[in-house]
Amino acid sequence: MSSLFNTEPSQFEIPHSNPESMNLIPRMFNTLLQTLNEDELKEVREAAYKAFGKTGLKDKGIDIINITENNKFDALDQITNEAKADFARRTKFQKLGLYIQAGMSKLLNPVGTETLVDAVASCQTAGYLPTIKKFIINMDSAPDFIFHEMGHALTDKYGNFLSKFNIKSRFYVLALAPVFLLTSLIKTPNKNKDEKPEGVVDKTTTFIKNNCGKLVAATFIPILIDEALASIKGQKLAKEFIQSKSILDGLKSTHLKAYSTYLLATGLFGGVSALAVYFRDRWSAKYKESTDY
Repeated sequence: MSSLFNTEPSQFEIPHSNPESMNLIPRMFNTLLQTLNEDELKEVREAAYKAFGKTGLKDKGIDIINITENNKFDALDQITNEAKADFARRTKFQKLGLYIQAGMSKLLNPVGTETLVDAVASCQTAGYLPTIKKFIINMDSAPDFIFHEMGHALTDKYGNFLSKFNIKSRFYVLALAPVFLLTSLIKTPNKNKDEKPEGVVDKTTTFIKNNCGKLVAATFIPILIDEALASIKGQKLAKEFIQSKSILDGLKSTHLKAYSTYLLATGLFGGVSALAVYFRDRWSAKYKESTDY
């Protein structure tokens, strides 16, 4: 275990939030994003900086890294170095937590930091990196992305106990999904449907197996809540500083379509888990029949 904690984290081990592109469904961003002309970009950019100033997030140590095609390599170095410095200051328990968060984050967004920075530079996504207190975004060409990200940061820094607990626990709850699935696949099916489980362990594992799909889907609930809160807060903030109704409508549409990909992923993970258990039981039953002769 000590070798794990003494290992310098790679640039790929940064838990991040990049809901605008919803890398749950790669390449889907083209159907999600609104196109702004130069005048609209200027309006949104000015509104975004004003909103950022009003939130007080700057006073909390949070800053914006404006990533473009021209500076993306410098930005990558900055993010990587700051993440390594932050990791080095952590306790062993905190480092373990970061490894868990990073692993679950990669399940939803299977990209490394270099790929993420490329995506930000090309306006495919944006992100809030709470570990290094940075927004990563292309403010030149996609400033509207920052409102959702500020929603995440507002929850992180100013949310009530429940919302803060939710945002801190979401990846740990998600980590239960593979536990539920593996438990269900390993659990030996009952010899007959009328057989009742006995003992705490047998009853618990039987319940997990019988409800695997639902339980796996339920592990996404904290993420669904966090993403919904971020969009609601981001849209509320945008309304204070953006006058154009068409831009606001486009922002709302983007958030709704993006959120739907999280709902889709929840259904897919839950459905696939349920099917995996179903086919495992069918195979087990057929194997048992073949060995009974």
